[in-house]
Amino acid sequence: MKNSKRCVSVCMITYNHANYISEAIEGVLNQKTDFDYEIVIGEDCSSDQTREIVLEYKKKYPEKIKLILQEKNVGALRNLTDALNACNGKYIAFCEGDDYWIDPNKLQIQIGLMNVYPELSMSFHPSWVVTKRRKYLKWKYSDSFMRYSIKDILNIPGQFAPTASVVIKSEIVKKLPDWFQYAPIGDFFIEIYSSLNGEILYIPKCMSVYRSNTENSFSKTILLNYKSDKVLNFYNSMLKYYELIKKDIPSENIEFLNKKIASTYYGKSLYYLVNKNYSLFIHEIQRSYGLSKNISLLYRVLYKIRKLPKLARLLYILKIKILYE
Repeated sequence: MKNSKRCVSVCMITYNHANYISEAIEGVLNQKTDFDYEIVIGEDCSSDQTREIVLEYKKKYPEKIKLILQEKNVGALRNLTDALNACNGKYIAFCEGDDYWIDPNKLQIQIGLMNVYPELSMSFHPSWVVTKRRKYLKWKYSDSFMRYSIKDILNIPGQFAPTASVVIKSEIVKKLPDWFQYAPIGDFFIEIYSSLNGEILYIPKCMSVYRSNTENSFSKTILLNYKSDKVLNFYNSMLKYYELIKKDIPSENIEFLNKKIASTYYGKSLYYLVNKNYSLFIHEIQRSYGLSKNISLLYRVLYKIRKLPKLARLLYILKIKILYE
């Protein structure tokens, strides 16, 4: 018999995901658990049929689904903050509206382990990545169970854990700073404050799918729209919030935060490279290299040929087209 008390809230934010949201919701509804859970959906005033779809699911599962319906488009982080504040479970799992779960035992596995090991503040696992061209496995750090800390999160140049794989203790939400809802992204800061309040468990089992470059996705904006000022604004904003978290990060880990900062300067350099502002490209990539020399192979190559910026630009754009278009 299932416990009457809800153990887990599944936090799902969505905006213009009409083509994907049903698969995201069904993946959660298909979970087989010995505990009860709720689905909290933050719908950010979509211009497509997303709202109509989630309202239909609410009618079918009134006791299971809770809707946060924004009256106007408030943006991803405000929508996420409102959804998180509506979650009542001991644990919070994440699945954005254009991602989905593929293992009906996902919640049971993660919650079971987190109940056994109370020192854990977060758990995650690898994920399939699907683009228009291909499908591949990512975030597979090991074939064994592993425990990670803040050092490991900071040492990864990109995203540490796929969003749809993450489960945290709900008490972490109360630890998030007041500025969280204004930050440019949420995943990184949730990972950081989880690691400051416990250990992070890696489970070597792929149980979700991340859609890369869907309409309105963060990855599409950043990777395929490098001519947009939104990209430069994003990197400048991240630099601001890195400064804000410095006071909460133990001093022995600041060098690893500097690697994150280096990655951000590298991102700025790519913006200038694509936009043919070669002097600022050289300035920002040298600034990045002064903080960290080991972000990626492409990074090291572009640094070495930085004084041949036209060649560097051709190489970078070719890489983007091959991987993401």
